[in-house]
Amino acid sequence: MAVAGDQQGAAQKARLAQGQLDQLGVADLVGRSAEPAEAGRVEREHGADAARPLQEVFKLSPGQGLREEVSLLDPDAPFRKPFPGLPAGASLGPVIKPHVRSRVYAVAVALALTAGLLGIRLAAAPAAAGYRHALAPAPGGAAYSVEGDQARLLSPAGRRRVGDTRGGLPLALAADGAFLVLGTDHGVQVSTDGGATWRDAPVPAAGYPAVFASGSIALAGGWARRLMLSTDRGVTWSALDFPGSGEFQAIAELDGIWYVATLTGVLRSADGGRHWEDTGLPPRITALTAVGSSLLAGGWRGDVWSIEPGRPPVQVARVGGGIWALSGHLVATTDGVHGDDARPILPQREVTALVGSGDALYAGLARGPVLASTDGGRTWR
Repeated sequence: MAVAGDQQGAAQKARLAQGQLDQLGVADLVGRSAEPAEAGRVEREHGADAARPLQEVFKLSPGQGLREEVSLLDPDAPFRKPFPGLPAGASLGPVIKPHVRSRVYAVAVALALTAGLLGIRLAAAPAAAGYRHALAPAPGGAAYSVEGDQARLLSPAGRRRVGDTRGGLPLALAADGAFLVLGTDHGVQVSTDGGATWRDAPVPAAGYPAVFASGSIALAGGWARRLMLSTDRGVTWSALDFPGSGEFQAIAELDGIWYVATLTGVLRSADGGRHWEDTGLPPRITALTAVGSSLLAGGWRGDVWSIEPGRPPVQVARVGGGIWALSGHLVATTDGVHGDDARPILPQREVTALVGSGDALYAGLARGPVLASTDGGRTWR
């Protein structure tokens, strides 16, 4: 009975070991075996489950120590770190079969490739500095821009620095006259003097990639399903009961109705955010803008939709590339700016921001400058 008790304790430790191996992603090395002489006795006295606890990559060997740490890059290496508390005389020693070894190598290669691709993706992430421009229209045909911690006023004649923000990575900018709302990777900032001075908004710390400003109203969509509202030009804020997902993409207003785009669709509210309804637009809408009596919505698949109150959405165009922004009837994409002309403006350039202000048009290039045009995009400077 003492031997059986030791074996049962080893079985329990083995199951614990396998739980740790599961977390390492080696759970597909499945199969069971144990020392035949003791397995029969354990099975008779304690049941089959107690006699078959070990994976086929191990065997129970009296007189050796229990070891772990399978090396994915060197499957022949011994397990070097003993599991604490294992009864004396019971151990797990690696018995890696040839077909299992090939699986281990495959897992190692897959992990290495995944890490490499992840590193490349993070290096070119849309939220990375210099990739996604924060632009908004300003009075007199100018545009506001936030680059790093500097707020700038752009015009076709040049640009000038107007103030410094509170820091953070700029994700989105909205403006109504001198009232500016900036979403960053850490929170929301507000300026009421055209960007000369900024203050932190009292909102939960998060990234806010979608913001809106009109009159005394400000909206900010943040991660973790936070849709924040201010009705006093950004002095106080409250959280709205928003039923959509938390991956906010864009916010717009048309005839007093708010439209909020997330990765799962677009919702609208006609009563200040108390009630919401689905617009029927597809998922992955990334840009919204009001044009006349219609709202245009652009998606990452290149589709452009038109919405009018009381009517279902209608697809009005399809362009090449994923859509970053809309300005009037112009569409900024991963492959230039598309409009009525068959040929794209700024072809083969990824345009992550597009703002029309007066007679001027401003386009922010991914990992590049903000260009200005006064002739509808035919020439840029």
